[in-house]
Amino acid sequence: AAGGLVLGLGRAFGEAGDRAFLADICTQVPAIRGRVLAARQTMAALANVLGPIIGGQLVQRAGPRSPFALVAVAAAFSTGSFLLLLPETRPVIAKDADSGVGMAG
Repeated sequence: AAGGLVLGLGRAFGEAGDRAFLADICTQVPAIRGRVLAARQTMAALANVLGPIIGGQLVQRAGPRSPFALVAVAAAFSTGSFLLLLPETRPVIAKDADSGVGMAG
């Protein structure tokens, strides 16, 4: 039960975050927003179809822990790639030297 809760929270935060990021980037080129969000949804649907097939094959060939190992490696690779390749979309905030409070700059 606790694992399901953690999985649900992770998915909720992940999906909200990636959709917000895509929407933010697409404000620069509004004409492609629909296509970008549609491509994201298509990949998510495809993952829901292919995931159990690939996971089932992995379990049969390499044991019940293998799908989790594959997901962990893929998540680490994706996180590293995103951190290195995706641009920051938040505005830069300069700190006020006297108060330490951020000021939009």
